[in-house]
Amino acid sequence: MTRMQLVEPHNAPEVSKEYVEVGKQMTGGQVINFFKQMSVSPASFKGYMDLSGTLQSGTLDRQMQESIAVAVSDFNGCTYCLSVHSGLAEQEGLSEDERERAQQFESEDPKRDAALHFVQEVVESRGHPSDEAFDGVREAGYTDEQIMEMIANVALTTFSNYMNETIETDVDVPVVETTHSR
Repeated sequence: MTRMQLVEPHNAPEVSKEYVEVGKQMTGGQVINFFKQMSVSPASFKGYMDLSGTLQSGTLDRQMQESIAVAVSDFNGCTYCLSVHSGLAEQEGLSEDERERAQQFESEDPKRDAALHFVQEVVESRGHPSDEAFDGVREAGYTDEQIMEMIANVALTTFSNYMNETIETDVDVPVVETTHSR
């Protein structure tokens, strides 16, 4: 059971209502519990949605962004976010095998694999990746701009992971279980 009262869209503050509408477009028209939880704090909701929207128009494609979200959510043990982002990754054309590989910071695509290994080192080192990790992601063809966006996607996903785990948001989408222990 969630630790905070969900805010239904019709009772949400005006700023939250705006972001619920944006979020519904991302999730095929569904108002998921994440949006109802975020509506509690319009400032937090706005910050999350603004960064999310900005990154969506960045240099990393949506498959890469969702692969990062799946990997980080699994690592952080957030069933809610893993479930949501696995569904979004599927919408972006990632096969079940690729989604499962992403949970392990891997991909059959060599370039995406290099990025996910870099992301893994960022997460596991808590922001202190090695020079070798930087060299590897650059050798795969990623620019500094793309590397910065990888880091921003890690931060965005970690924020939603921590929020959902702390609040204990009820999973209201098809469940994908995490593979990492907490």
